[in-house]
Amino acid sequence: MKLTFLTGTVVIGTAIILAGCAVTPPTFEQLPQQSPLLKETWISTQTSTQASTLTLTESLLALFDDASLTQLVKQSQQRNLSLLQQKSAMQAMAATLTQADAALYPEVSSTLLSSRQDTGSSISQNHSLTLDVSWELDLWGRWGAESDAVLMDFEASRSTYLSLKDSIAAQTMQAYIDAVSQSQLAALSDEKYLSFEKTLTVVLSQYQSGTADLDELTEARQNLASARADRVESKLLQRNAIRTLQVLAGGYPDGMDFVGSTLPVMLSPPDADVPATVLARRPDVQSAWFSVQSAAWTVAAKEAAQLPDISLTTTLGNSSESLKDLLTGDTIWNLAASIGYTLFDSGALKAQVTQSQSLAEQSYYLYLETLLTALNEVETGLDTEQAYYKFESAQREVVVQASLLLANAEQDYRDGLIDISDWLTYQRSYFDEQSALIDALNQRLQNRVSLGLALGLGV
Repeated sequence: MKLTFLTGTVVIGTAIILAGCAVTPPTFEQLPQQSPLLKETWISTQTSTQASTLTLTESLLALFDDASLTQLVKQSQQRNLSLLQQKSAMQAMAATLTQADAALYPEVSSTLLSSRQDTGSSISQNHSLTLDVSWELDLWGRWGAESDAVLMDFEASRSTYLSLKDSIAAQTMQAYIDAVSQSQLAALSDEKYLSFEKTLTVVLSQYQSGTADLDELTEARQNLASARADRVESKLLQRNAIRTLQVLAGGYPDGMDFVGSTLPVMLSPPDADVPATVLARRPDVQSAWFSVQSAAWTVAAKEAAQLPDISLTTTLGNSSESLKDLLTGDTIWNLAASIGYTLFDSGALKAQVTQSQSLAEQSYYLYLETLLTALNEVETGLDTEQAYYKFESAQREVVVQASLLLANAEQDYRDGLIDISDWLTYQRSYFDEQSALIDALNQRLQNRVSLGLALGLGV
């Protein structure tokens, strides 16, 4: 027994001495300063008629002034099923982290055994109580590395959850904008139908009086039928847009109209901070970086798995014929230590190290790809913001001119100054340009949301 104690002491002392030889993970550069991916400023520039007052500390909701939109976003944060799934996954990862940390500490268990034996001539009973302690020393930092890898996985999961929260908020805002736009287009299709219906009435009257021929009447009827078909399609697109919004908000997709007909009022565009600051703030970029760190710690754990492992086991116990004497008798104890080392495995452990190194490199390249995607999203958003501002201004002027052409078309037709084809062309042009303006506003507002999300705005 003394030899066992000395052996355990030697093992523990050796472990303490060698504890400084723990493996370390490979290092990767988080934001490569020499990389062509990083610029000091954005290439694209913002254009706006208003001075920018927002900062990146504001939320996505600060981009618009609309109480209904704000309420829907808050509802989506509470009821969206994809977001609830990711939240559960994050909580499961937190439990996995607790399990990984448990390997760093001793495992303690206790057993109480009672038996009774009847030999025919006598009855005997025995009670025993044992306390078992086992501990695999983290000599090379293997368990610590695995725990750190899981910790990074948890941080990646948490960042993914935050990224999804922002994404769901942005998708809800864009779906709301699209639903309102589709409602405006549906209302425009009603106006278009009534306009062509009125035109047919005029042409029919002219035809009956002999001042219009059958071709003109046929053309008016054809345009009315086309407007009727457009109205049916517009109503369907409106209901589908509302259903998309309802699903994002966690509601039943009945397609009922519960959005207004007015687009949210845009406030000033968000400031575009320097690229490095934006990238460091985005949760999807953070998640990708934590995944790199997890893969790096996994490499360290696989390297440590090639080295010898040391385990300590201790047993304390007592036995008695009576339960009341179980804790008063002599205690029996045992301390043992074991050293294990894989002598031959056909290169399996080494292959695991190589595999983990390759996966770590893959994870880093995925991180760089995430950076590049983020940069592209910001540059595209800034450029699109500028382009749609100019396009909207031009399209408004187009609508004004189309309205002027249509204003006197009916009287000109009655006076014989233009034929039915010209009148119908003016009508189609006006409604087409109105539709294009609604689409332009829709795209500009949706891009404003995408730009805010790309710049790191959250909820």
